[in-house]
Formats: sequence, C-alpha cells, structure tokens
Amino acid sequence: MTSDAQGRARFGRSTSRIAIFGLVAAVVSLLLPAIPALVASFVAVVLGLVARRQLRVDPATGPSWVSLVALLLGGFIFLAQGAIVWMATFSG
Repeated sequence: MTSDAQGRARFGRSTSRIAIFGLVAAVVSLLLPAIPALVASFVAVVLGLVARRQLRVDPATGPSWVSLVALLLGGFIFLAQGAIVWMATFSG
C-alpha cells in the first residue's frame, strides 16, 4: 500500500478539498441575497486563505488557481455586498 504522498506523486496533483469548498462557497454567494452572501463570501475568503497556506506547506495539494479564484471572487462579493448593505442601512 502506498502512502498519500506517494499516491499523489504517481497520479499528479490532487486539488485541495478546502480550496474546492471555498470556490463553491464563492459561487453560491453569487446566488444569495445580501446578508447570506456576506457570510458565504466571508467563508470563501477564509477557506481560500487556508488553502493558500496549505499549498505553501505542501505544494502537491493542487493547482493554486482554485484557491486564488476563491479568494478573489469571495473578496469581491464580500466588498460589493457589504457596500450594498451599508448603503441600504445608512441612506436617508
């Protein structure tokens, strides 16, 4: 039986599940209303950061573009929805 690292070396990179969940959370936040979208996009940013840190520790965990897309998309949605909620709350 091979260890996990040997299996990844033989079959190539395996994408981090954390990065995939972050990307899914970012995409789902596109479909949600403002407050739930803030929560989902925040989760996407946190998972993207954790996946990036995991990628630096073990480069065989997968392509870095998955966690980068989760970070960028989640951050953009968080800022956009935050601005919408702020404007709706504090406008006259």
